[in-house]
Amino acid sequence: MKKHLKVLITLFSLIVIIISWQVAANVIKSSLILPSPTSVFSTMLKLIFKSEFWEHFFYTMFRVFTSFAIALFLGGIIGVFSGLNPFIKQFFKLPLAIIKSTPVVAIILVALFWLKSNTIPIFVSVLMTLPIIATNVTNGFLNVNKNLLQMANLYNFTFFQKFFKIQLPAVIPYFVSGINSAFGLSWKVVIAGEILSLPQKAIGTVLSKAQIHLESHLVLAYTILIIIFSFLIEALISFIIKKLSKRYKWNY
Repeated sequence: MKKHLKVLITLFSLIVIIISWQVAANVIKSSLILPSPTSVFSTMLKLIFKSEFWEHFFYTMFRVFTSFAIALFLGGIIGVFSGLNPFIKQFFKLPLAIIKSTPVVAIILVALFWLKSNTIPIFVSVLMTLPIIATNVTNGFLNVNKNLLQMANLYNFTFFQKFFKIQLPAVIPYFVSGINSAFGLSWKVVIAGEILSLPQKAIGTVLSKAQIHLESHLVLAYTILIIIFSFLIEALISFIIKKLSKRYKWNY
């Protein structure tokens, strides 16, 4: 499908969503239950020009990128060692499975007993995204071309030669795929953590207070802005990854 056609279809989908939203708001006739698109969009415009909004936004983004960087580092290390050593892979299999199966809310509630409100979103986000990175990297090692490894053994490649010339290039596409999956989840988990832990400066805290004060238009305005910024940041990351993929010829 051509790019301009995709754009037109996406715009049509957006228009249908807004019209459906307006129709539902007219039927319900309650700004508390469902504010109209115009009231929400006007609130969004006001928020954008407020320094308070950007302050909350940057604190939330700091938590997102901090947790994401920690998860990439730890998940990458666990994934590499698990991919190289079956014992380590089996050792981490159960902990990672437990983390994957545990609801996010349950982890946040437990973390409330252990940590300060500012660090809870980071801690929970690291826990939830680390298994994605670790599993993807491990799978990359498991799917390395066995014929290439046999050839490397035949020509007496050292461990580091095999690692950097054969295994690492094969793992990078899996690592990149994990980055895309983990970042979207990290963004959601951080805000969920903020809503429950209520740090002093955070988008999640504003959302929680707006809900308590029954300011549904403010909740929707913040939610839509979060979605927009999430799309923009993920698009930027995807753009950078594609450029790097072309430059270094990654199969991504």
